[in-house]
Amino acid sequence: MNGKEVVLVKYTGKMDCFDQLVPDLGIAYLMASLENAGIKSKYFDLNSWNNEKEDALKYIQETNPMIVGFKIENVGNGLKEIINLANEIKKISSSILVAGGPIIQLFEEICYDLKEFHVFDALVYGEGEKAIVEIYNALIDKASLKEVPNTIYREEGKIVKTKWELFDVNEIIVTWNGINLKDYFPILPINMKRGCENACSFCSHSYLWGKKREVFCPNHISHGQFQKLNSIRLRNWDNIVQEIENDYYFHGIGNLYIVDSTPNISLLSKFADYIIENDMKINWFAFGRFDSFNHEILSKLKQSGLVTLYFGWESGDERILKRMYKRITLDKMKETHAIVKNLNIHGAGSFIVGHPGENEESIKKTLCLIEELNLTNYSMSAFRLTPGSYISVNPSEYNIILPDNWKQILLKAYIEGKNELETDYYLINGMKNTEYWNSIKSYLEGYDAWKQMRIKENMELIHLLSAHTGKPTEMLMDVFMNIFETKNKAEMNYWLNQMWIPKEKEEKHVFNRFKNNQV
Repeated sequence: MNGKEVVLVKYTGKMDCFDQLVPDLGIAYLMASLENAGIKSKYFDLNSWNNEKEDALKYIQETNPMIVGFKIENVGNGLKEIINLANEIKKISSSILVAGGPIIQLFEEICYDLKEFHVFDALVYGEGEKAIVEIYNALIDKASLKEVPNTIYREEGKIVKTKWELFDVNEIIVTWNGINLKDYFPILPINMKRGCENACSFCSHSYLWGKKREVFCPNHISHGQFQKLNSIRLRNWDNIVQEIENDYYFHGIGNLYIVDSTPNISLLSKFADYIIENDMKINWFAFGRFDSFNHEILSKLKQSGLVTLYFGWESGDERILKRMYKRITLDKMKETHAIVKNLNIHGAGSFIVGHPGENEESIKKTLCLIEELNLTNYSMSAFRLTPGSYISVNPSEYNIILPDNWKQILLKAYIEGKNELETDYYLINGMKNTEYWNSIKSYLEGYDAWKQMRIKENMELIHLLSAHTGKPTEMLMDVFMNIFETKNKAEMNYWLNQMWIPKEKEEKHVFNRFKNNQV
């Protein structure tokens, strides 16, 4: 290797939804960590309309960087595409190939059970900010990776898994240096905490962001014990302020996306106060729990520029909510929703159908609730059993039987471009999970998984753009959905440019152009 550089690559295949037009916060953290260590990095977001795979391959071939790092997500054909790309790079470069991201975190060393993953020299199975720097330093020093945290690699035919270590979230402030923000919507994600206190039965977030794995228990752990294994890490307020000011004053971004699974209300309140006191023109949205808010705090959040709150309703049946360990009642959900609606805050939400214990009656209750609420937008997704969730470590509570190799089966399906709903990898109520889902789906007339999960889950981004530009939400939806369908790069670049023009300076012909069907 000649180049003392780290190249980072992200690719999930076909671009088909709005979230791919928001820059990746995880990648930005890695780049900030490398920058702090004095290590040069280069990023290729191959989902971007202005980055081509051939450009990345040419750059890597010419520079032969020390490390090529891949973020692996199970979006579209992301896993398959990244593995194919890694094999292409292996042929033209002697770079060390390192993979990280949610898939590696959920499956860990099981990845190396599949030959497809052998193309990677190392895997990062936890937070990668420290690991990527220490892997680089070990390669420079020609040292072993055994002291690098959160790393899995093969040595003399054996799989080596290093110590698990949580990252100090206050070590780094994201600067977005090295990322061309004009390739995206003028929306930046921001993180105020890592970890989630709630440990809902179906969710892996607490595991991904904070599980203390050195004390992780085997099957049949109680939910109370499972929840105590969380590790919640709040960022210092001063660090958050520096990041907000960099986003707003340096990059000119007036739209923020708070990505915390369950925001810390104290930090959220400080955030709102800061925006109001400094007269900042910011639109923003966040996720939330219904029992975290009252009229006073919601009024202040609205005043500060809150556009949308995204809640996890999940079910209209109290019995299912208890099985999910949501720890909240429908009455409380409706009470908070009424306040949100009265304050003209967009109330969005998610629903899950097919959770263990679901039946026709519970599905009807959920559908009735959705109709009653008249939400701005919502997603209705199918239950998927994933590693790291409470159900996955305590399946017997849900009448589920997991074969010993269930993770291998699921991971192989991802490589083949399949999803959980078309893969038999567990039994529930004595039937294959695909049979169970088909029986549930029969109650859902006209259910379209892609539309529900990909478009509606990301509508909050379009609401932000609408607030930012003054353009109607429906218009922006039509514009970008048409571009996704036609793959018109010129049109995408045109409209991205329009998104970056301040509302008061907007070109008048934009609306006429849309009305004349020139898109």
